Amino acid sequence: MKLRSICLSIVAVALVLPTSTAAFGSGVDHTGYVDSLSVRPIAIHEIDPSSVVGEFTLRYRKGVNPVGLQGKPSGTAQIDGVSFTLGYEYPNDIRGIHVHPAVSGAQAREIAESIKSTGLVEFVDVMFPIQTDELNEWHVCGGVTQTTGDDSCRSRQSWYFDAIDAASALNDSSANTAHAVVAVVDTGKLDHPDLVDNLLPGYDFLERSRLWDNTFQIYRYPDGFEHSGDGDGHDANPTDQGNGRNAGQCKASMGYVFDEENRYVPVYYDAPARDTSWHGTAVGSIIAAESNNSIGISGIAPAVKIVQVRGLGRCSATADVQNLVNGMIWASGGEVDGVPMNNHVPQVVNLSLGGYQDTSTCPQVYRNAISDGIARGVVFVASVGNDPDKLASHHTPSNCPGVISVGAVGPPTGSTFSKASYSTSGADVVAPGGDIQTSYSQGILVASNTQTRSLDTDTAEYKYKFGQGTSYSAPIVSALIAMAKTKYRTWADNNRLTPAAIKEAVKYAATLGPQCTGCGNGLLTSTNLFSVLAPSTAPTVARSVNATGGPNTTNQGGVSWTSPLSNAWNPITSFVAKAYSAATGGSVIDTCSPSSLSQLTCFFDDLEENTTYYVSVTSTAATSTESDRTAFTTFRRAAAPTGVTATAGAGKATIRWDEVTDMGDFNGFGLYEAVAFTSQVGSTAVGTCYGSSECDIENLTGGTAYWVEVSIMTGQHPGGSIPSTRVRVIPNAAPASPPQQTPAPSAPSSGTPSGGNTTTGGNSSTGSSAGSRAVGIKSTVGKTVTANNVLKSLKMKSSKGAKVTLKVSGASRKVCQVVKGSIKMIGKGTCSVTVTMKPAKGKPIKGTTKITA
Repeated sequence: MKLRSICLSIVAVALVLPTSTAAFGSGVDHTGYVDSLSVRPIAIHEIDPSSVVGEFTLRYRKGVNPVGLQGKPSGTAQIDGVSFTLGYEYPNDIRGIHVHPAVSGAQAREIAESIKSTGLVEFVDVMFPIQTDELNEWHVCGGVTQTTGDDSCRSRQSWYFDAIDAASALNDSSANTAHAVVAVVDTGKLDHPDLVDNLLPGYDFLERSRLWDNTFQIYRYPDGFEHSGDGDGHDANPTDQGNGRNAGQCKASMGYVFDEENRYVPVYYDAPARDTSWHGTAVGSIIAAESNNSIGISGIAPAVKIVQVRGLGRCSATADVQNLVNGMIWASGGEVDGVPMNNHVPQVVNLSLGGYQDTSTCPQVYRNAISDGIARGVVFVASVGNDPDKLASHHTPSNCPGVISVGAVGPPTGSTFSKASYSTSGADVVAPGGDIQTSYSQGILVASNTQTRSLDTDTAEYKYKFGQGTSYSAPIVSALIAMAKTKYRTWADNNRLTPAAIKEAVKYAATLGPQCTGCGNGLLTSTNLFSVLAPSTAPTVARSVNATGGPNTTNQGGVSWTSPLSNAWNPITSFVAKAYSAATGGSVIDTCSPSSLSQLTCFFDDLEENTTYYVSVTSTAATSTESDRTAFTTFRRAAAPTGVTATAGAGKATIRWDEVTDMGDFNGFGLYEAVAFTSQVGSTAVGTCYGSSECDIENLTGGTAYWVEVSIMTGQHPGGSIPSTRVRVIPNAAPASPPQQTPAPSAPSSGTPSGGNTTTGGNSSTGSSAGSRAVGIKSTVGKTVTANNVLKSLKMKSSKGAKVTLKVSGASRKVCQVVKGSIKMIGKGTCSVTVTMKPAKGKPIKGTTKITA
């Protein structure tokens, strides 16, 4: 391919398009069109017709003339065989640029990048084709002449009416009444007798195509309005003329060939024949076919009125982009030049159409049309496409900000639904879309016309057909939203239920629906949507409430749950867990709340040991909803130690007991605590000691009566057992302490005490008051520090026959405990340990160190 660069007023641009060595031909006869241009075919660049691009949209920077020196759009490069023309001028200073002939998506991206690199534009969007999201396969359900009962085909709609709980909405007189309007931007309308009475004035936005100029006039549709079919431009008659065609009636680009001089030449082929879908009428009938009129079917919302807007035509998938964009603007209450305003602005605009692109970007012209409509209070609902191998985020316009995107499900298996095999994944919600591969009766039943090409009103025969596609799931969601907007239609509701709030509510309501595999947020039902949108409806009941005893004490219980935290339509402000003593009724024993809405757990603290309680969780928003009660039992303490004795000593008492075998609900080693009191009942503890079967309580007053009890401290928490019965003891008087002696100076080595009362480590001490401190010991929770390690930290060396005792101060017992002559770390922090070493001869030596975990 030969390219020729041109010099623009600002920058020169050269664009290189890729070529292909694929063999010419792919089962399509191109010969007639190639020969007419006197070109000998050599190679072809194959194009997927669904990704052929004929237009770009962009916005030039301020002060840039859209037309360059050579009359072409500024920023476009010269390519042999390809021409560019300025197209439609969209709102917000956005311009269309048409390329002739159409190019592939990949080539369009290269062109867009080339234009962008000039610096002349703010953005460039590639406008991929848009088409209806139906799967065009039909099965007839009979004609309007049937008069056996109301809605003669209604029984064939049962599976999908049941799936969305349509009966509940239809029986709700506040929802199923005339109020809401839905605009259907699509192929236009038929005066089908099951829908015509619910139609409001619409508009036809199909104009003469700008994608075809005189250079390619040979390929134009004969009447000059190849997309319209009615021989005129836009007008107030949105009648669907049919998008069916005979073979060769429309032309489609298949790519490019190169002549002997390697010149770039377009190739077209006869587009294959196809039947008309009458798609706009099919979509409108799903929403608002009349009910109980003795013919046909019932719409999901038969009291809703429909505004049909014609934006899709015959030959190309998209017609021209401006047709669809103008239709979206006008439908949602916006102004289009030369067109009267829509006097019936809808609550919902339904877009059962779309196209895939190679990015997740929503082109600015669609984004603007939709965001302006949303600002006017209109909800946009769009199908997500029928290609499971593509990404929902790449499907336009369902990927545009603010749009509610809808995927499809087929009939359920048992009570479980699954995403339809054809549906693109990743939609906001799903709704029934049919599955006629299994059985035609499992499709969606719609109003239609038996004619297969253009409309002939004199011979039209209006009937009903089964079909499938996300095109048919989107209007179900539109209908449910329209009914909800009817049910909640006060001024306050209108301010409350903004399009953004409704989108959040729809997504959340879908999570409450039936089980649905691969369905994203889930399947939307009328009951859940109405409930969620109600102005005074309490939030959903907290789910998965789970309660247990403990974990740290017998009077404690923990509760956890799952629940939505916040939604734009009705944010939850608090959770309160309540403990009752009975499964139903009764007063609240205790309450607790999480510290934040993201922490869905809390603890009760004032419960009784080994007692069953019943816990609920209350979610509070506009009002409150309390969950069912869940039972749990608090922890049981270990049994009381038995065999407790107290033997009097000099200023002390030696306590002995039998070890407990029943440790209750707590696990781990049980350290025993003996406590001395000044009375048999109550009073304040005056002394404690710890051990496994005995210990000494010291510093007691001789001749004074004490009462001593023993209990267990478990691995989880102190006070792990029932206290033993108190026993009485009267200690003997302690002997008077001899006067202290000052030892002679010495130079001990290796930490060996000199004279039995000196320690190394920088401190010298004498007698029982001697002290030694060290920097400390590092340990970890659950580990044990031996007495030898404690001595080493103090540089104290035990002599033969010496007795070593360890003691932990009261404040340190939450961090460490004396267990079988060692220190066990039971928590994080620093504890203070006092060691006393009593030699076989001489006075005891004491030291204090700290252990940190």
